Amino acid sequence: MVRTFFAAVIGLLLALGLSAPAVASYNITDPDASVSVGNIAPGGTVTFTAEGFAPGTDVTVSVSNNGAATRVLEADSAGVVSTQFQFANAGRFTITATGVDAAGGPVSVNATVTVAAAAGSGSGGAAGGGGSSLAQTGADNVATIAWVAFGVVILGGALVAVATGRRQVRETV
Repeated sequence: MVRTFFAAVIGLLLALGLSAPAVASYNITDPDASVSVGNIAPGGTVTFTAEGFAPGTDVTVSVSNNGAATRVLEADSAGVVSTQFQFANAGRFTITATGVDAAGGPVSVNATVTVAAAAGSGSGGAAGGGGSSLAQTGADNVATIAWVAFGVVILGGALVAVATGRRQVRETV
């Protein structure tokens, strides 16, 4: 009975495409974006870096509220783009990078910069990386779904095993 249960679980995992070799063969970089400094004074410059794009593809990088600050860059061999922007006016700006991932799906990531009207130290933390208030996107959601699906399969298999065991006990009585 235990062998049948594990054979069923392995069969289901293979049928769902969740086998370990298939998952381990992909090298996916989670889409992410960051800026070198999150808070600057007017006239300050930040370096914007974004990753998770297909290597060698065009990535459009634009800044909200900053006029013609749009650039088309080519992702490097690791799927990363990086560029600098200078901000003359005070305000909160969002830098967005849009392109495609290695599977050809759309990818859009962003980070924010706050330009303070008063002179600041320029030592603010990065926005868009760890600790930011931006929504988490990308492969983490896929991994969570895969783990939940795996748990459901295991739970279903356990319920089948228990039901089969009870039926066998009733039949022998």
